[in-house]
Amino acid sequence: MKHILLIVTGASPQVLTETLFALHQQGKPMPEDVFVITTKSTKAMLTDGLFTQGHLAKLIADYDLPAINLKDENIWLIEDNKGQPIDDAKSEIEQTYMADFITRKVFELTNKNNISIHASIAGGRKTMAFYIGYAMSLLGREQDSLSHVFVNDEFEFVRDFYYPTPYNHHG
Repeated sequence: MKHILLIVTGASPQVLTETLFALHQQGKPMPEDVFVITTKSTKAMLTDGLFTQGHLAKLIADYDLPAINLKDENIWLIEDNKGQPIDDAKSEIEQTYMADFITRKVFELTNKNNISIHASIAGGRKTMAFYIGYAMSLLGREQDSLSHVFVNDEFEFVRDFYYPTPYNHHG
């Protein structure tokens, strides 16, 4: 069975590396593929932190994790009813688009019997977390799981904190 991580993110893409770190620390299966649901306005933050700054590759190297595949086509931008990515989800109609989009993606993934989904509700707007949690509670199967990661208060809003490293950053 193939393991995947499904995660919602907003302005803090660190939840992705924090979730992977938590899965590793807890001895849970590491995902082979990652799927991210986000908005147009936050995709650049995600790709900058994970790829340009290299935090995803650093996490994999620091903890000798197996290859984790996060392709650009696995970063799903929430779309409106015409298939256009939304910039953010502040209005009532954008919230409707977000709920529909997240539910549809969870439905598509849970219809694949050869995968096990680990869904993270740690990122994005509170409503994003609610929608993915709700969709997973309705559509999730026995092999699927749901989690939320927490970091210590001193790291919660630190832009450069992506996961606890096995080495000290301070000289």
